Amino acid sequence: MTRTPKSGPLTFPTPSRPRPPSTTRKITSMSARELDLALAQLRRLRASMRGEQQPPADADPSFTACADAQPLPDEDALDALHIVRRGILRLHPDAARAIAAARTAGADELWSHAHLVAHLAFLVRTTAHNDTAPARTVIDALFFRAAAMAPPPQRVLVVHDAHPGVDYTAVVAADADAAEEHLAFPRSLAHTSPAFLAIAAGPDLDAHLPRALLALVACARQRGQARIRGALTTGRAWRFLAVALPPSPSPSPSLSPSGAGAEYWVSQRLDAAEPALVAGILASWILASGEEFAGDAWFVRRPGGGGA
Repeated sequence: MTRTPKSGPLTFPTPSRPRPPSTTRKITSMSARELDLALAQLRRLRASMRGEQQPPADADPSFTACADAQPLPDEDALDALHIVRRGILRLHPDAARAIAAARTAGADELWSHAHLVAHLAFLVRTTAHNDTAPARTVIDALFFRAAAMAPPPQRVLVVHDAHPGVDYTAVVAADADAAEEHLAFPRSLAHTSPAFLAIAAGPDLDAHLPRALLALVACARQRGQARIRGALTTGRAWRFLAVALPPSPSPSPSLSPSGAGAEYWVSQRLDAAEPALVAGILASWILASGEEFAGDAWFVRRPGGGGA
């Protein structure tokens, strides 16, 4: 897999003819102090990225006060909350089969693979992307394509900015009626489980990894998810994350005895220049976000901790 450069124009393949066609368990909550710290750090970073001078109108005063006194999230923040890495996710040696299947999935939908490729090519011709900011138009398109790949009668729904520090939250509705009910009451999506989360970032993904993990852990605990999956992305470059939260007491010596903390797997850096790869992983992981990750058609696990 070619490593993504830190700058330069987005490039995507030219359009081609389309090919033929859980159960969750209750999790012990973080302490109030730990949750305040995580959310305050996320709010501060979000405000700095958007150039906000004032906190949001609905911000809890305790979050604002904490944010003013705390540094931005880093590996020390992960250590303090006992969030540890289990290893890296490498692209499956036989991923070509999964990519081929992803190209044909949802071929009759508006957002087919051919439509996605044509749309990305159009963006390259008409949109100037700032190398220091995420390409949200590209991220949007890949989520649209992933939603079109959901097997009927399931529907994938995506909401923006449902949680502090989270740019995209994707949930699965059982059928069209359930999807319509959720869309009539959008706030319900912020509490629907399981959920897949995506965090948009600038070109240095590794620097943003701690804040992405803090966001996933905080949201998983709020939703009562024992497992949660997500992604950290610039639009072109993607890192996928699979996070596991322990029950209380923790069965793992690497986690806090109180049950706080988490373990995670992080993928190698992937490039959206192969859009079927990223859209296929999104479609698969959105559906399986509440499940334990033990390897799939996209990734194999390579154990090894130490740092983010």
